[in-house]
Amino acid sequence: MFFTTFLKERFWYIVFFLALAYFFFLIRNDIIQNSFLKDEKEAITKDLEAGKAKQVELKNELKMLNKNSYIEKLAREKLGVVQQGERPYKVILR
Repeated sequence: MFFTTFLKERFWYIVFFLALAYFFFLIRNDIIQNSFLKDEKEAITKDLEAGKAKQVELKNELKMLNKNSYIEKLAREKLGVVQQGERPYKVILR
């Protein structure tokens, strides 16, 4: 008897509390997912900025590769190419 009158008197309070708990559970999952998405967005943004910087660097190198003087410099430094009439010297460090 006491239990049924208690339920009748407090029915809407119980329904409100259960609905509030249910919505809190739903919102909690969205908040967690939102946090993960923000972290992923930051990582992708950093990768994008790094990619843009690399693109600018590669475009500058491409412009330099169109110049004969830069190609000659690379050939001398990396391949050890010498022109006709030049003497190559090898430095030996002890």
